[in-house]
Amino acid sequence: MNLKAFAVAFALTVLVFSSAFGQITKSGNAYLFRMKFVKGQTMNYAMNVTSTIPGASKPQTMSMPMSMTVTDVTNGIATIKYKMTSPMGGSKPQEITVKMDNTGKLVSGSAPSMNGISATLPKNPVAVGGSWKNTTSVPSGAAGNMNVTNTYKFLGFKTVNGKQVANISVSMSGKSSAISVSGGGTMLLSVADGSMVNTAMNVDTSVSMQGGTPMKMAMKVNMVRK
Repeated sequence: MNLKAFAVAFALTVLVFSSAFGQITKSGNAYLFRMKFVKGQTMNYAMNVTSTIPGASKPQTMSMPMSMTVTDVTNGIATIKYKMTSPMGGSKPQEITVKMDNTGKLVSGSAPSMNGISATLPKNPVAVGGSWKNTTSVPSGAAGNMNVTNTYKFLGFKTVNGKQVANISVSMSGKSSAISVSGGGTMLLSVADGSMVNTAMNVDTSVSMQGGTPMKMAMKVNMVRK
């Protein structure tokens, strides 16, 4: 398995879910999470990945600047261009264009790494302590796509750097024919516009090896809005 490719795919999964422009509004005793797209808006993010691989002399680190721009909004469907500098080399940034509705569900995508990713917001308002799930499809090399189930729990609100954010815990698990992943972390969404402020995840990956013991890898992923 190509760890860097997996990290890119995982980052896109997180980014598609959490970095769009949106709103968090009170609805009775609960809160409604929705994306609100405005043509021309751009957000920039920095993602850092630290991975620990058996046999390596020290942890490996990757840094990937990312941006997303809303290029069009038609009948509530936004066209969004994601751009990132690939950690796998190459001078030209990777660009991916998708169409998304206001729950974060992908209507279409233009790259194989985005196929099947549909990390949607909850359909109904969620009270503090409430949770929801979704399943995303992440490319996992020769083992094919791997379905990863994410469980989100709304923990409430807190203030970070003078701004109110919604605090959401995330747990994940997935398995393909040769790879399994599990992990968890937290996601902070701005109350003002619903955008992702920070995501921190720990992900453990186990890769089955022919005739040998599984190779285990650990990743720490941190994504911050600039």
